[in-house]
Amino acid sequence: MAGGKETPRQKMIGMMYLVLTALLALNVSKTILDAFVTFDNNIKDGTLTIAGQGNEAYIGIQDMATNTDEPGRMKAAKKYLPAADSIKALTNRKIEMLNEMRDEMLTKTGEDLSAIKSIEDEGTVYERTVYNLEKVNGKDNYDVPMEVMVGPEIKSPDPKREGMRLWNEMNNYRDDLVRILAEASSNKNQKYTFDASREENVSSLDSAQIDERIKKTYLDDRNIVKQIYSQLTKVERADVHNGEIKNIHWVGRTFDHAPIVAALATLSSIEQELRTAEAMAMKHLRTKIGSSEYSFNKIQPLATAGSNYFNNGDSIELQVLMAAYDEYQAPKVLWTTDSTQEPKEVNVTYRDGKGYIKVKADGAGPKQLSGTIAIKKKNGTEAVQPWKFDYEVGAPSGEISLPDMRILYIGYDNKVTGAASGFNSFNLKAGNNVGLTKKGDHWIAKPRSRGKASISIVGISGDKSVTLNTVEFEARPLPNPELKLGSIESGAKASKSALRAATRLFASYGPDVPLTGVKFTVKSWEVSVAGAPRPVKGTGASITAAQSLLKQAPSGAIVQINTRVVGPDGVTRRRNMSFTIQ
Repeated sequence: MAGGKETPRQKMIGMMYLVLTALLALNVSKTILDAFVTFDNNIKDGTLTIAGQGNEAYIGIQDMATNTDEPGRMKAAKKYLPAADSIKALTNRKIEMLNEMRDEMLTKTGEDLSAIKSIEDEGTVYERTVYNLEKVNGKDNYDVPMEVMVGPEIKSPDPKREGMRLWNEMNNYRDDLVRILAEASSNKNQKYTFDASREENVSSLDSAQIDERIKKTYLDDRNIVKQIYSQLTKVERADVHNGEIKNIHWVGRTFDHAPIVAALATLSSIEQELRTAEAMAMKHLRTKIGSSEYSFNKIQPLATAGSNYFNNGDSIELQVLMAAYDEYQAPKVLWTTDSTQEPKEVNVTYRDGKGYIKVKADGAGPKQLSGTIAIKKKNGTEAVQPWKFDYEVGAPSGEISLPDMRILYIGYDNKVTGAASGFNSFNLKAGNNVGLTKKGDHWIAKPRSRGKASISIVGISGDKSVTLNTVEFEARPLPNPELKLGSIESGAKASKSALRAATRLFASYGPDVPLTGVKFTVKSWEVSVAGAPRPVKGTGASITAAQSLLKQAPSGAIVQINTRVVGPDGVTRRRNMSFTIQ
């Protein structure tokens, strides 16, 4: 068949080969189409499970809103039920939109909708429209999905086609859902929201924008709002075919020449995304009201230790846990300071489902409070657990220490720390001739002039403050720095090679001065060599202008350098050095 005139037999063999090839191609195509049917069925099974979880949470909120046996929980359910209703209605409208797109594609391919489309659990909260793709005759039709969803250009889909409607409505669903969820926690004293509004031609917020706008959302709702928003956000434009085709819109990438069963399976996948977001939102609202044998609708981190007072060098073992509580049902708290006596419910207040004990610290030394806490179960019985709290009462005292030395230097950030026992916290207060600013876990003291300066330590406990001690310091100017030429020190012997490498002057403290971070600037200099006719002068730290003079200096010559330097205190100092050339 490669060349020459073919015999009738060869022509027949060639035709049979073409038919066989076509049949094989059709068989592969049918296998792929059947795979899409199976894929769609699996998606629908998963969607049914997810929708059931959301509906169960939704029904739970409805039931709680009419449960007069628990008035606190009923009030909370009534608060969140409108949000749940809005989310349910919003999701159903978007799924109805998906059904409209399915109907349009199937109708345009000439399919019998009555054989493919059915409604299950009609009239209940579980009602859903089901499409049986096995009954679709023209499974391989890809012209209609392109016509209905995309249009002629995949890079810029026709805005009047259903694909762009789907894109816009999915973004609107995401924005509306997170806004409803965020605003559900608002009350008359505080308005919460999540502003999902976007700039023109931008389909979604980036991570930084989400983090900024989530600050307007109630703390307990922030994670779920961010998670739902992120999960429903799709990449608008991307490259396809290993980057060969650039900047294709999501609609084009999703429905480009897709056979109708693939397009319908894609809509089923989107329906599952909607039901997943709905279920996440419903279950989150349900947890705000409480459930299970014990009624818990709030969690709070707790960190406790065997004592609340420690000395320097003590080993601390901290127990960190997450506590759950019901803000609508107060526990019963009994307590005592004497473990030999029965605990009583005295000086106990309740709010947000927690008990608060107010007791006066009396006498120095280790102390303990102990008692019981009782939580009522849903069946009316109480679960009682013992508890204890160890703490230390210290005698009021205070101490101030200056890590560097007992002197405050003018123009220097003098680091000052303090310690106070017997108080929840403390503060340092500037006295005469000094300014104080807080920096991390210490203070920076800056005296104003030479002489005496004082600092006081103040113990703070609640709204009570007591001056525990006042310490006086000596305020002095900064010490003079040492002068170096490169690595050459004053009084040293410098080789010719070291002299050539040393081109800059440095003024700084040596190891005998324990001050760190102090910088001096060389303003001017004068270099003279014994026996040379005249010195060389310059400004700044570089002495390049004096290199010619230094190169001509013979071995044994003494070099004298006089400078003016300025420190952080603004004081101009004369600093000199000399060395001998080897």
